[in-house]
Amino acid sequence: MIKYYKTFAILGLIIWAGFAMGKEAQDIVRLSEPTPLTDATPVFAQLPVMTVEDAVKAARDAGVSEKTISRLLIAVLEKRVSVEKLVHIIERLIRAQKEGIPLQILEEKIDEGLAKRVSEQKIISMLDRKRDNFVFVRDLVRTTMQGDEDIQVTDIVKLTDSMRAGVSREELILLFENVPEAPIEMRITGAYILGYCKQIRFDPNITRRIVFVGLQKRSLTKKWKYLAKVVAVAKKRGLSNERIGDAAISILEKGKSFEDFMELLEFTDRAIRRNPIE
Repeated sequence: MIKYYKTFAILGLIIWAGFAMGKEAQDIVRLSEPTPLTDATPVFAQLPVMTVEDAVKAARDAGVSEKTISRLLIAVLEKRVSVEKLVHIIERLIRAQKEGIPLQILEEKIDEGLAKRVSEQKIISMLDRKRDNFVFVRDLVRTTMQGDEDIQVTDIVKLTDSMRAGVSREELILLFENVPEAPIEMRITGAYILGYCKQIRFDPNITRRIVFVGLQKRSLTKKWKYLAKVVAVAKKRGLSNERIGDAAISILEKGKSFEDFMELLEFTDRAIRRNPIE
């Protein structure tokens, strides 16, 4: 019980604040009154009506961290999140746990949203987008991967994260359907290359050629994730997109390393060590 003291104390503060602030805090006080789910999202349409107390208990049972629960309750106390939206957020976490989605990736979105003081509805939208992307990637991997390779949840998380880096769903589909035998780790590297190179406005056709040659030749090792960093510096030195692309493709076709690629462009690894892409 001791480890729950902080959260219970916060709940007590919420109730006390409701009585102290009067009518404008009545939503916070009425913990026993059901908060109806009004979302139109099909995934959540059949969830039962929950009170705040029910939602917090269910969140704990689902494994939601005390830190996340406490931060949400504090946000309610500070009137940055309404009671209704608090329940909607917790319902999403409970649903994610039932669907086998790592709660940490959603808790991170909640922490990010609260830290940036974005609107409660935007936090909910962020959670829905993260959930939808994870399910999309998981289904794509399950339906396209061939062979006996063991796919880990962390692989799905990395591929989902690559979408935040800029890779689109259409690009991920091509990444899996065009080269069905490539190892998952190389596909992850390819996804980040597509996203990061898009961020620096490198020619997308050249980027795709680089990635698919690397996958076909099984030469797209983890270090190629830093391709965009080298491209950015190379362009500042006056090298054309075609020159950079030809160099990368030549090295990948020969099965050589990323260091060989940098050497071909007369680079040292200081260019990526100074500000590596993470």
